[in-house]
Amino acid sequence: MTESTAVPSVALGEASRFVAASGFVVEEATGTKVTGHVDLGPDHHTPWGVVHGGLYATVVESAGSIGA
Repeated sequence: MTESTAVPSVALGEASRFVAASGFVVEEATGTKVTGHVDLGPDHHTPWGVVHGGLYATVVESAGSIGA
């Protein structure tokens, strides 16, 4: 069995609508490191003005999936 070392595409245009809506922009993705950012705006807030916790979960899960 061979091990794949290919890093998946991290382009938002190729992500699901859900992930693309998060706005997570991957800046670096290697075999040992994934970094990125999200430019937060009103679309990321709950009606009470705080960033939705699901956004954090989506970004962490996306980074973890890319890194794995």
